[in-house]
Amino acid sequence: MVLAQEVLRFSLSDVLAPQALLVLFATGFCLIVLPFLVKGIYNVYFHPLRRIPGPKWTAFSEIPYTKTILQGNAVREINRLHKKYGPVVRVAPNQVSFVTMDSWKAIYGFRQGLKDGYEKDMHFFPPPLSGERGLVMALAKDHGRQRRVFSHAFSENSLRLQEPILRKYSDLLVQRLRQQVDSPTKGVVDIVSWFNFATFDAIADLTYGEPYGCLENSTYDPIVALTFAAFYAMAFNDAQLRIPWLKHFMGYFVPKEVLLQRETLMNFNIHKVERRLAMETQRDDFMTSAADALRTNALSLAEIQSCAQIFIVAGSETTATTLSAAVYLILSHPEVYKCLTKEVRSSFSHIDEISITTINSRLQYMLAVLNETLRIYPPVPTGFGRIVPKGGDVISGIFIPEGTSVYVSQYATNHCKEYFHEPDKFLPERWLGGEQFKNDNHAVFQPFSTGPRNCIGKNLAILEMRMILATLIWNFDLELLRDDGGAWLSEQKVFSLWSKGPLQIRLKPVQRD
Repeated sequence: MVLAQEVLRFSLSDVLAPQALLVLFATGFCLIVLPFLVKGIYNVYFHPLRRIPGPKWTAFSEIPYTKTILQGNAVREINRLHKKYGPVVRVAPNQVSFVTMDSWKAIYGFRQGLKDGYEKDMHFFPPPLSGERGLVMALAKDHGRQRRVFSHAFSENSLRLQEPILRKYSDLLVQRLRQQVDSPTKGVVDIVSWFNFATFDAIADLTYGEPYGCLENSTYDPIVALTFAAFYAMAFNDAQLRIPWLKHFMGYFVPKEVLLQRETLMNFNIHKVERRLAMETQRDDFMTSAADALRTNALSLAEIQSCAQIFIVAGSETTATTLSAAVYLILSHPEVYKCLTKEVRSSFSHIDEISITTINSRLQYMLAVLNETLRIYPPVPTGFGRIVPKGGDVISGIFIPEGTSVYVSQYATNHCKEYFHEPDKFLPERWLGGEQFKNDNHAVFQPFSTGPRNCIGKNLAILEMRMILATLIWNFDLELLRDDGGAWLSEQKVFSLWSKGPLQIRLKPVQRD
């Protein structure tokens, strides 16, 4: 009898186990796989964007595009898709990239009935540290008010008043680099780090009223290092907004210390802003206008804190990135280096002559070099995402439904042969005219965006880059430590911003009579 019961129990378990597995599989299929397949089929064949060119797999789900984000390949993949499918490409189920001539104005320009244009796509931005969205991330209803407060701090007149601060850090950069010439490295430096030291110190002084001390100490301040790590977390924020269940695996993609120290970064910024506002000084920096706005309730303290964090990030890393790329491209093209050194060294008889006025009037070839650098290597290459408003809109002759994420892909546009002669070549002469460049379309070149939400710090960034580069070339002969055949640029990944490796160059002080 016992034996019979055991046999029966064993037999029943053998029968029920496969059935249970089958039920479990069927349940999982119905709850997860089937909805995924149904949604994918809808996206490909019935979605309002179904007629937009692009690969079917990127239309099917967010997974392919999200994968390129996490791998750091999204920018170059979008460029490849535009070359294959044309000027308008559906890169994800609800996302369209443009490289058309009129898309800049359509997406970012002033539009009737839309005072501040399309709303920003928050996939591109992390949650604000202060709880309030600053200039770059602000909703349209808040952006105009915030921008009016800070517009004076970025005016031409204010730039002239801020010139001594910029000059202070370009001079300190040269001083520290001269010390490197006499050090055991014998003038071999990672110029990426040194540009970061200078730009972070300068923008911190203009924002917080004091530098990080990177140049003074010839090393990264821990908070600056944490800021760099946070850029990668920004890319993952985009990914998890597209595929929400990815948030459960954040630890696999973002170092745990970055997640834990987000609060450290927030508290540092809060402390620095409050310290600067307490100074009660009318120094010519960004916070003087903010202090007045706080007293009149034009801005909240949280908004000021958020704007300050944006100024630090947008006004430092992107400037250093462009300077690093400019040096790399200049030294990789000997004829460009020769022309630029001749212009700089023949334009000034003494270092003290380098100023806003003389830079603007004498260094036209340098401006062409920087423009060409920004074209080849835009510091924010991912595009500026916007959301099509209610009712949809027509962009480049194509109706785009409401809620669609749209943007102009800067990198793809700048490398488009329809707009630029030999677009993949570094040719500063294209910005100085010439028969071979007569068909170049400079209007599509918008490294600082356009319209009511273009970069408020554009003039400051250009001035700082020209001042640092002019000071560097006036003082030193420069040489790439090794010719890598363009790999330093071509192998870079993009995690919100370019992920740069070290750039080793050799410095030799210029010998003058």
